[in-house]
Amino acid sequence: MTNRVIHYKDTVNTSAITIDCECCDDTCYRYSLTAPFHREGGKSVLVVMMNPSKATAQVSDNTINNVLTRIHNECTEVSKVTITNLYPLYETCSEKLQNHKVKSKINFEKMRRLMSHADLVLLGWGKPSKKSNKALKEIKYHEHALMVVEMVQSEELPAFVVGDLREDLYPKHLGRLSLEIQMSPISLTALAKKIRKAISG
Repeated sequence: MTNRVIHYKDTVNTSAITIDCECCDDTCYRYSLTAPFHREGGKSVLVVMMNPSKATAQVSDNTINNVLTRIHNECTEVSKVTITNLYPLYETCSEKLQNHKVKSKINFEKMRRLMSHADLVLLGWGKPSKKSNKALKEIKYHEHALMVVEMVQSEELPAFVVGDLREDLYPKHLGRLSLEIQMSPISLTALAKKIRKAISG
């Protein structure tokens, strides 16, 4: 049985999609995927999720389509969306996330540059399924999340999430939420405090 090909929506200018990625030792890393819309507008959104799946410039996936549709519908002045992640590993399964520290450092350097050109940030990394608190500490999940929050604070960008925080700590994963639930602003100061508590706990 072959997997169904998922196409980008008609609102996306597929001819102008760009991807910043690299492959080495049979492992691929995606630092960002930028998708412009077929409309005028001077604003851009930076989205931060957990880790990339298999979307390319030609083939989308349900999560990316969900994110792009949401932003297109809710942010009418936005003409470009850049999707980044806490981890750059081009792998849907999260068991390998604790590896590749060098690439993670590169990932955050690139994210910081992208953030300096964004107008707002949408957070949606969720919580890895079936991961204990010990496992999250091993992959430095909270540390990565805190780095992102501190970056957004440094750039003084407005930050948004969709729905309530999961366990009052994790911005919900954007691929699993109804489009009827709209984006809402979040206090980065309060979120950073909660993440620091999780790190020290």
